[in-house]
Amino acid sequence: MEQLPTSLNALWAQIIIEELARLGVRHVCLAPGSRSTPLTLAVDAHPLITAHVHFDERGLGFFALGVSKGLGREPVAVLTTSGTAVANLLPAVIEANQDHVPLLLLTADRPWELQNCGANQTIVQPDIFGAYAECKSLPVPDEQVSLTALLSTVDDAVFQMKRGHKPSHINCPFRGPLSPPKQSSFDPRLLLSELGSWLEGSFPWTQCATLNDPSVESIKTMVIEGLNVKKGLLVVGALDSPEEIEAVHQLGQRLGWPICADILSGLRFKKGPHYRHHYDLKTPFSRNDSWDTIFHVGGRITSKTLQQYLDSSSSNRRIHLSPYSNKQDPDHRLTQRLLAPIVGVCDVIIDLLPPATINGEALIGRDLVMDYAHKIDSRYSVEAPLSEPGVVVHLSKLLMDGGALFLSNSMSIRLMDMLALAGDQTLRVHANRGASGIDGVLATAAGVAQVTQGPTVLLIGDLALLHDLNSLALLRDCTHPFIIVALNNNGGGIFQMLPVKDEKEAFVPYFQTPHGLDFKHAAKQFGVGYEVPRSLKDFASLFAFYHSQPGPVILEVQVPYDQVAKEIQAMRSEQWNKSVDRSSVS
Repeated sequence: MEQLPTSLNALWAQIIIEELARLGVRHVCLAPGSRSTPLTLAVDAHPLITAHVHFDERGLGFFALGVSKGLGREPVAVLTTSGTAVANLLPAVIEANQDHVPLLLLTADRPWELQNCGANQTIVQPDIFGAYAECKSLPVPDEQVSLTALLSTVDDAVFQMKRGHKPSHINCPFRGPLSPPKQSSFDPRLLLSELGSWLEGSFPWTQCATLNDPSVESIKTMVIEGLNVKKGLLVVGALDSPEEIEAVHQLGQRLGWPICADILSGLRFKKGPHYRHHYDLKTPFSRNDSWDTIFHVGGRITSKTLQQYLDSSSSNRRIHLSPYSNKQDPDHRLTQRLLAPIVGVCDVIIDLLPPATINGEALIGRDLVMDYAHKIDSRYSVEAPLSEPGVVVHLSKLLMDGGALFLSNSMSIRLMDMLALAGDQTLRVHANRGASGIDGVLATAAGVAQVTQGPTVLLIGDLALLHDLNSLALLRDCTHPFIIVALNNNGGGIFQMLPVKDEKEAFVPYFQTPHGLDFKHAAKQFGVGYEVPRSLKDFASLFAFYHSQPGPVILEVQVPYDQVAKEIQAMRSEQWNKSVDRSSVS
């Protein structure tokens, strides 16, 4: 510490923030507030930490989620004042827990004597996030409490966050005065003396590590027999890093099996004889198929059609590989689970298996997929009428290497998973699929953009954008291209694809919920560019232009409410499918 703190509050706050920096935290997302003053000033003074400020704690939590995702799930801290400011973090905390994002929640609080007595802006904060975050509640700063206890508590909170791949909560009560006095008799040197070499070093007080390198023998014992087969299916869910994406791609080539790659896998845009895209329109396999092994790598899959196919197909082995301990087995058919690093396991498997040969089993469904890709491309040429599917198809063709694509929930992610045309782009694809809500989508995408060197594209529906509208403020300092493709069908278009659409009287007011709004004035208020493409050709031209322009823009695609459901129904119809060579389907 170059300058000694002039209050006990300041000392505790500086110790906490310094230890977080030593543990690898480089980004702190904070909202203004009084009770958090000691921690805010400590963040501001620390040379290794970048602070991000937002006035809305709910959006702030999702922004921090996006920063962590953009950094490959590095730990990110969120700092708030007391009261309902803390409660506003809950949706982001739930999403982070479900999607294995390491958020550290630093919440300032009132001291114990102000609890349960009617004191202003005071709620019960310890364990407020329930099962979604492990909580450690610190005492009020006290000279009788060793600073080593403070350090080891912070160390354990971060270790548990990293080990469990989920949020950790440190509740930090402070008594006033909250701002450090200019002149003070407080002398921290006696308290600091017990820290010894920590003061001069750069390592955390307690160094923790999880050793989880997979051994060759363990892989041989667990799965190699099940993978050394001809008729297998590789299903790839969400992956976290470019290293995982490349490792699983190489694994797929070594196995030689058909590959169904989810849009969040990073492999959805890959071309090659093994990839089976567009399975959400028509599964490229027969329901009579019997697989020797179905190998699922990564997170859950988006497509309900593919999940139903997996539920109905038979196989001798069902194997799931993931670094996370939560169960991914909705049909309860898994025979083996591997809790291990994906890259390490893939490397071992590739070394153990002989190179695959292209055979009849490997080509199951290939012609069907190629036929669908051609039909999709033809149906949505630039001369076709403006539509949500058409926009998604052209967007998939216009995306370039090195950028980030963020997909909102509801129809946005489903359409991209269903219709994207593979072009061998290398893209990081993100979404909030932990709890799959439509809240905080724009804020999370803004967080991703904050740490992404290149353009960011957000595909989002009208209700999700309305839900998070004030997060447009997070884009004011954006220096890279940030294109918001807003699919505005005036309500919840996805409900047109569900049985509830037949409830004629209740459907419009309770499910469609038409709002009659556009985003022109919101864009102006927040200083965001705004365009309304009138055709697919217009959309392609505007997207190509803004993809190289710094700063944010909204491309609002205005389409009829029921159009997307009709388009998908038409593509799934027998008439559209009749030219497919059925002999290509095993």
